[in-house]
Amino acid sequence: MEISEQKYNELLDAESKLRALENGGVDNWEFYDESLTGYWEEKEKQKQIETFSESICEIMCEYGEEPAGHGCGYGIKVEGQRKVNKAIIDFVKGYYKEK
Repeated sequence: MEISEQKYNELLDAESKLRALENGGVDNWEFYDESLTGYWEEKEKQKQIETFSESICEIMCEYGEEPAGHGCGYGIKVEGQRKVNKAIIDFVKGYYKEK
């Protein structure tokens, strides 16, 4: 992954600013935890997406095949298709679960 020098400097600045705020006790403010709710929810969704992606890759590796022989393309066994479908359904249900 590549980022521009400007973005890199912005990230360093944001990190420095956060460190200064935390050193100043901002994490002890009354509504600190509440203000981070959206941040933590987004991190959890990102984790769910990564886990989902990993599970699809594992299924594809386990159930992928070259049905017509080497170099003729890939397919996935029926059992693998079922597992992918279930993984997608489970992911969508969890990702959009009502609070």
